[in-house]
Amino acid sequence: MAKLGGRNRGQKIAFTGLQTSYFKRKASLLRHLKKSEIKLTDEIVSDVASESTDNATLESISSQNIPQLWQKFRLSPSKPKAGELFNKLRRSNTKLSQIASMNNSEPQEELKIPGISDVEEAGLKEYYDLIINSAAWQQANMNLKPGDQFYLFWFFCSAFIPLVASCTGPLSNIFSLLAIICPWKVHKFENKDVKDPAWCYAVNSISIVFAIISNFCLILNYRRKIRYTYAQIVSVCGWGIASYILVSLIIVYHYWFYHEGLDEHYTIGEGFWFACVSVVLHFTSHILLMLNELGFLLKKYKPLFNIDKVQETLIIQTVSLSVWLMIGAAIFTRVLKLRLSDSMLYCVTSVTTIGLQDDVSNSNALGQTLTSIWIICGLVMFGLIITSIGKMLFQFSRTTLACHRMEVLRRIVYRAHEFDQSSELSNADSFNLIKKVSKGAFQVQGIIEVTFAIIIFMITLMCGGMALALVEGWSYKFGVYFCFFNLMTLGLSNTPNTPGGKAFFCAWAIAAIPVMTILVSTTSDFVFSKLTQMEQLTFFEIFVEFCLSKKYLRNIGKFLKKKENVYVDMPTLKTMRTRSMFVVDESNNESSGINEEEETYVDKSEEEKIKGGYTLNPNDPICKVPVLCHPADMLYKLIIDGDSHHSYGFVNQQIYVDSAITTIHLANYFREGMHVSIPNDELYVQRLKLGQSLKALDPNFDVDLYIEMFNLYPTDHDSVGVIQDGNCIRTKFKKKHNFVLNQLSRMQLLLIELRKSIMDMCTDPNKKYTYEEWQTLFNLTNRSSSLNDNIFWIRAISPLAVPMQEPKYFTLHYLRHFQEMLEMFALAWDDYDASKSSKPAIIS
Repeated sequence: MAKLGGRNRGQKIAFTGLQTSYFKRKASLLRHLKKSEIKLTDEIVSDVASESTDNATLESISSQNIPQLWQKFRLSPSKPKAGELFNKLRRSNTKLSQIASMNNSEPQEELKIPGISDVEEAGLKEYYDLIINSAAWQQANMNLKPGDQFYLFWFFCSAFIPLVASCTGPLSNIFSLLAIICPWKVHKFENKDVKDPAWCYAVNSISIVFAIISNFCLILNYRRKIRYTYAQIVSVCGWGIASYILVSLIIVYHYWFYHEGLDEHYTIGEGFWFACVSVVLHFTSHILLMLNELGFLLKKYKPLFNIDKVQETLIIQTVSLSVWLMIGAAIFTRVLKLRLSDSMLYCVTSVTTIGLQDDVSNSNALGQTLTSIWIICGLVMFGLIITSIGKMLFQFSRTTLACHRMEVLRRIVYRAHEFDQSSELSNADSFNLIKKVSKGAFQVQGIIEVTFAIIIFMITLMCGGMALALVEGWSYKFGVYFCFFNLMTLGLSNTPNTPGGKAFFCAWAIAAIPVMTILVSTTSDFVFSKLTQMEQLTFFEIFVEFCLSKKYLRNIGKFLKKKENVYVDMPTLKTMRTRSMFVVDESNNESSGINEEEETYVDKSEEEKIKGGYTLNPNDPICKVPVLCHPADMLYKLIIDGDSHHSYGFVNQQIYVDSAITTIHLANYFREGMHVSIPNDELYVQRLKLGQSLKALDPNFDVDLYIEMFNLYPTDHDSVGVIQDGNCIRTKFKKKHNFVLNQLSRMQLLLIELRKSIMDMCTDPNKKYTYEEWQTLFNLTNRSSSLNDNIFWIRAISPLAVPMQEPKYFTLHYLRHFQEMLEMFALAWDDYDASKSSKPAIIS
């Protein structure tokens, strides 16, 4: 997005004739958003214009001043309705009381933490989307949105065409240079060089000049050293002129060669065929960049290459490899006594790991040394290019492609339920529905990936075999067989012998090996993911038992059973953990939060009546977060995420037990006096099984000590848990209903969930959370209103509408809310005056 006010960036905004700072602060915020590169849409401007305030209206601003002010501050409308929104902004009687003005230098009388307005929320959402979805910045550069018609095509034009051009451009220049150096005709009977006509060298040189200029402008465009529009014009026209000049030369030379009767003593040489390859590559770059320019002219995306900083280096890598190939060809021509075309063929087959070592004799020590050094450097360069291309395709598949496919399916589902009044879809049902949409999108995407990889592989194989059969005179079957073995990087003793075969094979090998690598990577990822899913299915256990029951399959069954003997039953542990988490029983809780007869648990001092005394509301969203009522229940998460642990002796250490007890009691402090319905006998059995699971993982684990340290017997006043007689929550803290402890309790609960999400982000970044875990997140971060919308999860604002790493999303939002809660708590306590009877507000 272009930044506004570039020359006046450092100037302060000054208004002439305005006696109020209201409009100044409005315009300052909008301009600040522009300079922060936050997308300024009509909706955001509307949010700014509709904020409430107590300030006087701005009817004194005359309508004739609006265009001048709009132009002065360079807030040019991005859409046709922007003028209307600006008038609404002028007429509104609001002020930005909670947003700090960029140019407001007046000292603040008191420290205040502003609430997050809709405008700031929009900016934070874009910031988080950029972190969670690694391709969000690429999608933001598009004027189309995922799910729109032809979105993938224009995204390909904006992001992939520059990358393809960066690979074909430098290689086409190398082949053009070979077309000048290598002879265009070779004597049939005598092994000697033959000079070509001067006009052939001249025209060929003019063509390569245009090609080099085009490639240079492409590099500058990649590095953003020159404007996109100027660089594109030069690159498109340059490669187009180069291809047209060279194809004209090829046609004229071919006609002249046979018209003069030179075919009796000469044959078409390597230079002619390298020129043919150059024409194809020149014209490919010309057409691709023309498509990229067409997308910009049609306003499908912004005037830039939609690539990141890492992808910008791809053209440098390709240029480096091209130069390295040329250097190697020049060296081996002298050292190995080869023709330049044979030397280039040797270099290409070496860096692509096909391998043709017949050209290096055992007695040539210098040749062996130089080829070894050269091949090592060449393999590194070629490997970097393949890695960059693979990462690019992987990122595209897991982000943009998946996002587009999910959005298409989401829109279909959303339209089906938006106006369906008879639908009984609940919030949980819409959550399960968007999960099915996501799963279906990724399954279809995986199949399409493998299918396209196979199709491209087959096209490369068949076209390569056909071309070699034509120029080498081989049979089509042998040509395909030869290409297949080279795609497998095995190599054959046969090599192309004709000038056309050598030129074509050099270009084909460089393009074919990445195709093969991508096919192997894509297929292996798809098969591995399916095998992993198969192992998690219930019939896997049936298959193991079936193998054990058959004599000839018993060894396989024992091998598969070994995992079950070594590790505990994780699904059962996860179920036990879920049953250990309870929601407060609202039917047995009163709004007062504590009964008068519970005097032994309530601090009745005057100071505590001032600091506390608040009404505990069972309907508070944070009270709906599931309760962990015993420190042993915290061990489930430790086992589930602790695959790398080999010893669990620290669990029985006193310092660990004390910490777990304090965590449980502090996290339940704000629920003091509330009732919970729990099955004590079932919990006791589950916690005993938990100790047995620890014993299975660590043979040295002391189960008896575990039972003693965590006091697993039914809860009573001496229990380490928080559930006392009558299934009422009682903590060990002496002060009851204290404001400070209440806020620390809420922060502790937030920290527990934050620690879980951080652990998931480190151990299983692709983990998918359940509906209950998303409920906990929304309740803890003041977004519980979204849970009242039955179709919230299938709306465009749903966090699950785009592919992402859910643990990262949880971590970012928990961190942000914890920081906000801490700051608000500090300010609320700072405002508290002990000499007055005012009570601090509850911060949630």
